[in-house]
Amino acid sequence: MSLFTDLLANPFKKEVVFLVEMSAYDISGATTINLFMGSDGFTSKPSDTPANQYYDERIQNSLAFVRSIFNQEQIGGKSFPGYGMITFVNEDGGLDSWDGYSFDSQPVIVKMGLRSWDLSDFGTIFSGTAEEVEFTESEATLRVRDNQYKVDTSLQTN
Repeated sequence: MSLFTDLLANPFKKEVVFLVEMSAYDISGATTINLFMGSDGFTSKPSDTPANQYYDERIQNSLAFVRSIFNQEQIGGKSFPGYGMITFVNEDGGLDSWDGYSFDSQPVIVKMGLRSWDLSDFGTIFSGTAEEVEFTESEATLRVRDNQYKVDTSLQTN
């Protein structure tokens, strides 16, 4: 068993850390940037990839996600793409620059582990894409969706 599978067997007795790795397109700079956020401040180790990366302590709600395999209360048929939200603390305005970024279809990965672990020991609990960011005075909420939306189209139209 790995450290991550041991954690999944009993996650409530430990201080779990959530990490979000995501990309955004900086419209004014015309470049893609990587953003690293954590439920606690976390710095990867020199032996990790990426090395010595700081994850800013901003995650308020690590991931609220919905996926459905029911169609109008009936079992069967296709499943539906999942969607969810990740909420970040922005009371200090540190994320206000995100207003100039495009998040649509940019990758988002959520990992779970313990502060003492190497980054490679963290397990991925979500891999998908961003849709958009909504701001309030104190929060930035990132809407995410799983990758199933990419194939949620008819293969044969005739």
